[in-house]
Amino acid sequence: IIISTDKIGDKALVTIRDHGPGIPIDAQPYIFEKFYRVNPVDSQTIYGHGLGLYMANRMLEAMGGEISVRNCEDGGAEFVISLPIIEENDEPNLIS
Repeated sequence: IIISTDKIGDKALVTIRDHGPGIPIDAQPYIFEKFYRVNPVDSQTIYGHGLGLYMANRMLEAMGGEISVRNCEDGGAEFVISLPIIEENDEPNLIS
C-alpha cells in the first residue's frame, strides 16, 4: 500500500493505492453503497458486510469531503480522499 498527500487549493488530498487486482469497472459505481460487496459469496476467505467503504464515505461527506476510486494502469486500485482545509481562524461549519 502506498499513501501520499497533497494540497490543491483549499483541499487536502490523501491518495491510497494498492497493488491488488483492482475494482471491477462495473462495481465501481456501487462500492460506496451500504451492504454492497464486489464478491457476495459467503464462502470467500476474506469476508465483509459491505459497510466499510459506505461508512468511510458517509464520514467524509459529514466533514465536507469526498472519496473516489479508480483502477491504476499498472494494476491495483487508487482511492482519493478530498477534505476541505480549515484555517485556524475559520468558523466551524456546524450541521444542525
